[in-house]
Amino acid sequence: MTRAVFVAPTGPGSGTALVVLGVVDLLAHRVARVGFFRP
Repeated sequence: MTRAVFVAPTGPGSGTALVVLGVVDLLAHRVARVGFFRP
C-alpha cells in the first residue's frame, strides 16, 4: 500500500520546499524508499 503526504503552502514564500526537504530527510532514515515530486 502506498502512503502519501501532501504539503501545500499557505502563501507565496512560506518556505514549503524547506519544510518538505526536512521531512524527506527524516523519512529517508526511517523507511526504505522516499519519493519527492514538485509540480
